Amino acid sequence: MLSNIIRFFRKRSGMSQELLASGLNVDRTLISKYEGGLVEPSFGTLTKIADLLQVDIVVFCLCLELSKHSLSESKILLLDTDQSRTTHYLKSSWNSRSCGLIDPYNTISGLSSDERLLVLQYLEDYHGQRVTSYC
Repeated sequence: MLSNIIRFFRKRSGMSQELLASGLNVDRTLISKYEGGLVEPSFGTLTKIADLLQVDIVVFCLCLELSKHSLSESKILLLDTDQSRTTHYLKSSWNSRSCGLIDPYNTISGLSSDERLLVLQYLEDYHGQRVTSYC
């Protein structure tokens, strides 16, 4: 959910709801509503949030898309940097379940190692797994 993504990256950045609200020129209660899932920001606002949290909007979108899939499938795509172990079945399976916002299979290949790990940390947090570090 988008609300989880906003909360995760805001907390990860150490930014308070008040500070994020100030950067967006909105009231803190609106940030609380975003994070509570009561209101969804427009794409323009989401882009501003990503900028303020110093996270690429593509990472936000990828987190949203990948959170619809199992953690094990996500790890295969995120950690297999040359895609050599990713089967055609997995690729077609992912594309058939995609909401169309982005193509996760092709988007991942354009991420840096740090961005891949950032997405993986979000997914582990989302799925309630212990967040690990990968070298």
